[in-house]
Amino acid sequence: MTAILLKEIQTRLKTEGSLTLRTTHRKRDGTLIPIEVNAKYLHHEETDYSLAVAKDITERDKLMARQRLYATLFENTREGVMVTDKEGVLCMVNRAFTELTGYSESEILGITPSILQSGKHDHLFYSKLWDSLITTGHWQGEIWNRRKNGEIFPELLSISSVHGDQGDFRFYVGVFSDISQLKQTEAKLEYLAHHDPLTHLANRRLLMSQLEYGLKAAGRNHEMMALLVLDLDRFKDINDSYGHLIGDKLLQFVAQRLSKRLRESDLVTRLGGDEFAILMQGLVNPGDAAILASEIIQALNEPWQLPEGLELQIGTSIGISLYPDHGDSAETLLQHADTALYKAKNEGRGRFCYFSEELTLAARLRIEIHNNLRHALAEEKLSVFYQPQLDFHSGRIVGAEALLRWQDPDHGNIAPSQFIPVAEETGLINRTGEWVLHEACTQGKAWLEDRFPPLSLAVNLSVHQLRQSDLVENITRILKETGYPAGQLSLEVTESALMERETEAISTLNQLRDQGVHLSIDDFGTGYSSLAYLQRLPLDELKIDKSFIDEIPYKKGSIRVSQRN
Repeated sequence: MTAILLKEIQTRLKTEGSLTLRTTHRKRDGTLIPIEVNAKYLHHEETDYSLAVAKDITERDKLMARQRLYATLFENTREGVMVTDKEGVLCMVNRAFTELTGYSESEILGITPSILQSGKHDHLFYSKLWDSLITTGHWQGEIWNRRKNGEIFPELLSISSVHGDQGDFRFYVGVFSDISQLKQTEAKLEYLAHHDPLTHLANRRLLMSQLEYGLKAAGRNHEMMALLVLDLDRFKDINDSYGHLIGDKLLQFVAQRLSKRLRESDLVTRLGGDEFAILMQGLVNPGDAAILASEIIQALNEPWQLPEGLELQIGTSIGISLYPDHGDSAETLLQHADTALYKAKNEGRGRFCYFSEELTLAARLRIEIHNNLRHALAEEKLSVFYQPQLDFHSGRIVGAEALLRWQDPDHGNIAPSQFIPVAEETGLINRTGEWVLHEACTQGKAWLEDRFPPLSLAVNLSVHQLRQSDLVENITRILKETGYPAGQLSLEVTESALMERETEAISTLNQLRDQGVHLSIDDFGTGYSSLAYLQRLPLDELKIDKSFIDEIPYKKGSIRVSQRN
C-alpha cells in the first residue's frame, strides 16, 4: 500500500474505528488489480494498533458483474421468465411476465402457475409435460395460457430444472414468448394455401382434399355425393370488353350468390378463371343436385348491378357427377362432371347435365314439374275432385274424399304419383296440402248452404304436414275462414306417417281431435302397425288397404275370430 493510503486509513480509523474500502494495486508485472481493504483500530495496553487486511477481489468483481448482467437481462428480456421452487410455487418473475400475463409481481408470487391454465389442455397433456421434465430435466412446446383479463393466448414455453453444484435440485425456470402473431401468420398462410385470394372461396386443392375425405365417409355410411362443376357463359366477352377489374368484381359477386344458395355442409370452390365447383355431401336424392343446379342457373341469370353503373348479364352451364354412380375417386368425379358440363354447353348453355343421360332427363322432368306446379298453385290451376263414400246398407252418400288433380295445359293430365313426390321433396307439399284443405272446406260449406245433407269430407295429410309446428293453427284458421264445421272434416294420415314421428304425431292429432275434427288412418295393413298400437291413437275411422282383403273370398277354409283371455 502507498504511504498516502496508509495515512488515510489511520486517520479514518481514529474516528470511525473500522472501515472497508476499495482501491487498486499494481502487481510486480505492472497489471492493476482491484483490492478490498478491511481495517480496524485496536488499543491494547496503552498502545494503538491499526490492523489492515487487503484482498484481491478480481474474481468477485467478475462474478458480481456477471450477476448484474443476468439481472439486467432478466428484467429487460422480451420473453417472460418465471422461477418456481420444487413444489411449483412461483418465487420470481420478470417484468415481461407481468406484461404478458397482466398479473403484477405481488399478485403472482407465492402461488402456482396453474392460475394461467386456459382449459384447452387435458390432464394427459400436463402429465406428459411433467414426465419429460422429471425424466430429462427439460420440456419445450406450445401451450395455451390465459391472461388476467381472461384472454387466451398461445405461448412457446421452455421449462428447465436447475441443480446445484452437488446435484441437488434448486428450482424450475420457465421461459415463454407470446406467439399470437406467429399463429395468425401461420393461419393466414394456411388459409391462402386452401382458398382463392380473389373470391375467398375454397380452391382446387381444398376441394380435392374434401372430396377424398367425403368419399371415404360416404363409402362407410352408404351415402351419395354430388359434384357440380359450372362456368360462366359469356364471361370472356365481359372481360375483353370491360377489363379484368370489372371481371374480378363479377367473379366476387358470383361467389357471394353461390355461397348464399348452399347448405352448411356444402362446399363451393373456385377452380380457376370463371370455373366453379360445388360439393354436396349427404345427398338424399339424386334429384337434389338438379334442384340446386336449377336454382343456381336462375340466380346467375339475374342482371348484375356493378358500382360503376354497369348492368351486366351472364349465365351458367352446370355438369353433375354422382357418387357412387359415376365414379369412386376424386379425379374421376371431377373429370365426369367436366364431361357433363361440356355436354350442357353443347346443348345450348344455361342448363345442367348429369354424366348419365337417363338421370339428366329424369331430373329435368322433375324440375319442370316443380316449376309448373309452383305456377299452377299460384294461379289456382289445380282441381279437387270428390270421391263419394257410400253407406253399404242404404247406398246413401255419407261422405266424400277430396282428391287433388292437375290438368297441365302443355302436358295434359299429370298423375298424383308424378307430382306429389316432387312436391314433397321440394317443400311445395305444405302449400299444396293447405290449398286442398281450403278448397275442400269451401266446397263443403257451399253444399251445406245449398241444403245438401251433411257430408263428412276427408282430406289427406302428408308426413311433411305433420312435421309443421303450426299445422293445428293453420287448420283452425281455415275452418274459421270457410265456416265449415270441424265435426264434418275428416283428416286422413297413413300409418307410415304416424310411425315416423309417433310422439309428435299423436300430440298433434289429439289437439285436432279436441277441436272436433275426425281422424282416420289410411292404407292400414301396408305397414307394420298392430291393432294394439292403434289403441294409443285418437282415431275415428280405420281404412283398410284393398290388398289386405282382396284374397279373402278365395282363401280355402274359414276365417276364425277368437278372443284370448
